[in-house]
Amino acid sequence: MGVPFEALLPYGIIIGLFGVTGVGLSTLKYYSNGRKNPRRGIDAWDQQSKLQHWLANLLRFRPPTTNRLLT
Repeated sequence: MGVPFEALLPYGIIIGLFGVTGVGLSTLKYYSNGRKNPRRGIDAWDQQSKLQHWLANLLRFRPPTTNRLLT
């Protein structure tokens, strides 16, 4: 006696939703990275240079100033 297909529908739905979620997350990562593929296997040199670049941008930031006197 076989398994009725109605018993397997929930498993198909769950697997389909895992696929939709995976595609959605990879698309979100792609667009949040400036439409470039994410880098894989970043070694120690890339990590420290990424940190230096981030710190340089952080130190370059200055809060906006106004020419008006605040009263």
